[in-house]
Amino acid sequence: MDYITLLLGIIGIAGTIGTFYFGIQYNRLAIQRYRYSWSDVESGCRQISKKCIKKFQPDAILTFSGPGSIIANLALIHSRKYIPIYTAVEFPQGDKNKSSLMSDCIMLETAKWVFRIPNAFTIHKGQRVAIIHDCSVSGVGLDKIIRGLVDIGFSRENLYVSSLVCTKAALDANLAPDFYPFLVENNEFSFPWGKRN
Repeated sequence: MDYITLLLGIIGIAGTIGTFYFGIQYNRLAIQRYRYSWSDVESGCRQISKKCIKKFQPDAILTFSGPGSIIANLALIHSRKYIPIYTAVEFPQGDKNKSSLMSDCIMLETAKWVFRIPNAFTIHKGQRVAIIHDCSVSGVGLDKIIRGLVDIGFSRENLYVSSLVCTKAALDANLAPDFYPFLVENNEFSFPWGKRN
């Protein structure tokens, strides 16, 4: 065996090991890049407060489930205003245990989710309403909410939609919210309270 072949073999093995090592490091950094900390959430909520609450000046806020409520409440705290927040219940299609919940609600459905909005929210027809959510992955859910509200008498011009995170898929489908502080490539991201699907 000649020395050149041995040297090339060693270089090849070192190159393969280096490729795997740096590939793993890249994946770790990519995951960390899309792991939002509480300070990221706080920063994004400040931006939502400026654009969505202070500038748009809604009469009411509509949000969905726990994560959206976190974002809406933090944004409202930064505005130093009192605006009523209505929290709609969001649950996966086919969840039989929750199908009878909140029968006095407006129900809107997508292929993946069922949204139940309290009937009391309808007193805000004709008023300015901010819809605040934690993320817009495909944009389909928020689009269905907007269309459903317009169908029952809300004006699209009086709705301002904001989410903390928007994906490129929602943006490319022209279903992105009116405002979003963070844009990500796909749904591989997480918040301090866990991963969003």
